[in-house]
Amino acid sequence: MCARLAGAGITGPKNFLEGVYGYLHLYGKDLYRAEELVRDLGQRYALENMVFKKYPSCGLTQGVTDVTLRLAAEEGISAQDVDRILITVPPYAHKLVGHEFKIGDNPKVDSQFSIQYCVANALVRGGSRLEHFEKDMVRDQVVVELTKRIEVVPDARLEERGHTPLDMHLWTRDGREMVRQMDVAPGFPGNPLKPEDHERRFRDCLRFAKKPMDEEKAAELVSAIRGLERVDDVRKFVRLLLI
Repeated sequence: MCARLAGAGITGPKNFLEGVYGYLHLYGKDLYRAEELVRDLGQRYALENMVFKKYPSCGLTQGVTDVTLRLAAEEGISAQDVDRILITVPPYAHKLVGHEFKIGDNPKVDSQFSIQYCVANALVRGGSRLEHFEKDMVRDQVVVELTKRIEVVPDARLEERGHTPLDMHLWTRDGREMVRQMDVAPGFPGNPLKPEDHERRFRDCLRFAKKPMDEEKAAELVSAIRGLERVDDVRKFVRLLLI
């Protein structure tokens, strides 16, 4: 689209990067210069410095969701075993996703931006998928009741450990205490997702579509993506994407 606009003689702001209202000032906090963005263009790739979400909720709920699922699998516990949970996060994370879970006019957003919901959902349903953030599932009283036994508190000392650290204490009904910690949430720089994580997320999107792709075609598409370097014509993907 940009190329077509330029070809038609339509231009944009001259100083869109370094101007007073440019991207690097408004969003980059003046930490970068424009020349740095194009340095070694075509030879230097920074894709792994981006965040790829493992779960379909706010980035600051990725860690607690992952820790919860791992703890449940390692200790063999379910939602019925939980007495209460205490989760400690940095103040910024607490402000964004640590507040008391309440269902308002937009249940999907309410749940995606709630540590309490994401943890309860992971325990009740053993995963975190797109369908779990639909309004009917968000209102499931089994999950809602469990959120009331999950407390989230802020602690500025965690900021020394990075942007996404957390401490979790879980107490079971039979008196056991389980402790888990995480410094870098999955999908963030320093803790990249594995290929199977990317594929699982991709297939979740395909299944969630209003008109889901059949499994055979999905498998063919995944195979083509894996062998992207060997594809001689990118238009072959158009056929695979048509349902």
